[in-house]
Amino acid sequence: MKFELDFSHMPQYVVVRTHGKATVPGFEAAPSTLLNSPQWKAGTNQLVDHSKLQYGHFTSQDMRAVEGVVQKYGDRMGCGRCAFVVSDKLGYGLVRMYELLGGDNLHAEVRIFHASDEAVQWLTR
Repeated sequence: MKFELDFSHMPQYVVVRTHGKATVPGFEAAPSTLLNSPQWKAGTNQLVDHSKLQYGHFTSQDMRAVEGVVQKYGDRMGCGRCAFVVSDKLGYGLVRMYELLGGDNLHAEVRIFHASDEAVQWLTR
């Protein structure tokens, strides 16, 4: 799993773009890199674009491992809003599972979109 961080929209929001085959180590590396970046400010809104991420192979055991990542980094996020962009129903379901595993405690609000422009409108309102 690969990811890119885009801080060019700060202070309104940061963009996390993922692509390739989803992996637990990738879901560990993305927040670690984000939180350790000098540009990161706790509480910043996030646009997490998973629209090019391949996750059809992801298992319930993988999601439990992601829960551990949520618990590990949650207190450092700062409770900003988070807009997820996904490409299909499976992506929508995985984000909902993320919320149930503790993601809803990391963010003031979580919304799921199918288009980045809609996500940006929501984050910047």
